[in-house]
Amino acid sequence: MTTERLLNEEISVPEAIVRVLEEAGIDMVFGMPGGNAMKIFDALYDHRSTIRTVLVRQESLAGVMAETYGRLTGKPGVALGQSLYAVKCPAGYA
Repeated sequence: MTTERLLNEEISVPEAIVRVLEEAGIDMVFGMPGGNAMKIFDALYDHRSTIRTVLVRQESLAGVMAETYGRLTGKPGVALGQSLYAVKCPAGYA
């Protein structure tokens, strides 16, 4: 079985993540920048014409905002955090 390359150029991992979000039709991301997540936020800044980034002061709020956005629009809500807390509480609940 052969596979087809998705990219013909070398790009950074954060740039690849943002391109996947764009291809998936994501137009809004909620999150708290910091730590290694800053690299993804930097890539999101470069794509600000297609993906709006809403910064929050607490990761759980990003989860709540993403869930509410998803319910109101029918589109996937994306929450991006800087720690394991974001994984532990994907819907924003402790």
